[in-house]
Amino acid sequence: MEEGSELAKLGYKSAVTVDFNKMNYSLVMNTACNGWDIKASNQFEMILNGYNTETQQVEQGIYKAVIKFSENSVTRIARNLKLFGDDVAVLVKVPEDLSFALLSKIEGNWVNNFIGNVKIEVQDRDGSNYLDLKTDAWKISGTVKSSATNLMGIPRGGKVRVKTYSEDNTNINFSVAQDPATHKSNISFDFVQNDKKIITLSASGTNTNGMTDTSQLTNGSGIVDILYAVMQGNSIDDLTVTLNDDLTTKVKVSDAGKFLDTWLDMSYARRDYADQETIDQYTQQLNQLFSGNITLKGSNQIIPMRLATAKFGVDYFAMPALKFNETEGYVPLTEMLDMETLSYGFNIVDHAAEPMQNSIIVARQLVQFITKFVAEVKQTNE
Repeated sequence: MEEGSELAKLGYKSAVTVDFNKMNYSLVMNTACNGWDIKASNQFEMILNGYNTETQQVEQGIYKAVIKFSENSVTRIARNLKLFGDDVAVLVKVPEDLSFALLSKIEGNWVNNFIGNVKIEVQDRDGSNYLDLKTDAWKISGTVKSSATNLMGIPRGGKVRVKTYSEDNTNINFSVAQDPATHKSNISFDFVQNDKKIITLSASGTNTNGMTDTSQLTNGSGIVDILYAVMQGNSIDDLTVTLNDDLTTKVKVSDAGKFLDTWLDMSYARRDYADQETIDQYTQQLNQLFSGNITLKGSNQIIPMRLATAKFGVDYFAMPALKFNETEGYVPLTEMLDMETLSYGFNIVDHAAEPMQNSIIVARQLVQFITKFVAEVKQTNE
């Protein structure tokens, strides 16, 4: 490492660079499906074997994943990736643009099932040569398009099969941006199916404490713990969700971390069969942090939304409630929707939350295993 350089001042004596743009290889799964034939290519691609529903056999090379990286990139120091010791900097060159495609072979031709692109924009704040998410403003945006072409055989008279195609096209557009200098963040997302807008979401937030507190996170932290650390002190200034290009819901949360914390406490109390008075105390705490409304196209009415304690099966819980007029007050969703359908949806989310939050622990353990494995290989070679 050159004396006086930025990395030398950070204590590094040497550096190794991981450049995704150099991953120009074609990995072809062998006939036994237990290994790969690798050869040079102008892009990174994986050709996979799979089950052909027409022939009802496992066939070679009927699925393919392709990733293309742009030459322009931003470089960040992988501070947690210490494969070669503390004094060796691992520099990761992250492409500013990448595109990908997932393809399947239909009647001998490659057909795109998914195509997409991701763009990374960074605004340097401190003159460093390396990306720092704590100081640099950044934005990640992209699009994913799907085209599901189904080949259908239609029996005619018990003998002739006429092959027809049916298509289902979807678009997903997303954007995530954050500026640590202004403590502002923005998120946008929309899902379009066959040219019809199904979901449109946009949100802006403010990080009031100026820094995400990760000091309490451990290797055993679940996804809820991480969400709590990210949201603590943050406010959701404007969350707008539109369904079917018609029903629009607007929500504001003054302290997202505190809201999540209170909501989790209420969920645990519900599972312990808390009474209505106990759950209502949580509801009132949530309403101090939450406000919202609903509007419909073609209607000038703005319907206020709050949370109300409602009986849900044998339990009580805070449910979204709408105020259509002063006489009725706030009416919970449980009194407006089919109870059986609402119960199924609510319980699926409620019971899935606990195992889902542990999934990130498994992913982290996998990364730790790979790190240790590489270290052991390095030690063996020495």
